[in-house]
Amino acid sequence: MPVTVTELVWPGLMLSQLVFSRAGVKVRAGIDHAERGVADRSPLYWTFLRRHRPPIDRSLGWGHNSQWATDFRRDYRISDTTCLLNVDVRGDIDANDPADGDLMPLLTGPERRALVRHRSLLRTPGNRAALEKRNMG
Repeated sequence: MPVTVTELVWPGLMLSQLVFSRAGVKVRAGIDHAERGVADRSPLYWTFLRRHRPPIDRSLGWGHNSQWATDFRRDYRISDTTCLLNVDVRGDIDANDPADGDLMPLLTGPERRALVRHRSLLRTPGNRAALEKRNMG
């Protein structure tokens, strides 16, 4: 079963095509699309505060004015089928980081795309062993 929205918790806010604030929703998904314990508990990226989930945002922990001193993430919804996500980031999302040298990338290209789209991991990364080894080292 693909990811399906089952309930709107709070509405989003659009300023023309710019996504100013994403909606909060409850979803249902089959195991091929989302993994229990990962999709519902992994940190939310590009998010300052969220109930029941750890957020990861570059503005956290840098003082009282840090939210305004870091870049905003800009997403646009052009049509029902076209979204432009994190438009200010330059580079190829499918390219491995050359700074990693011989290290296996932590996320594959499709996993990175899903992280940018959903702001959290939905499944355990395929390179989990490399991720755990890098976090321990």
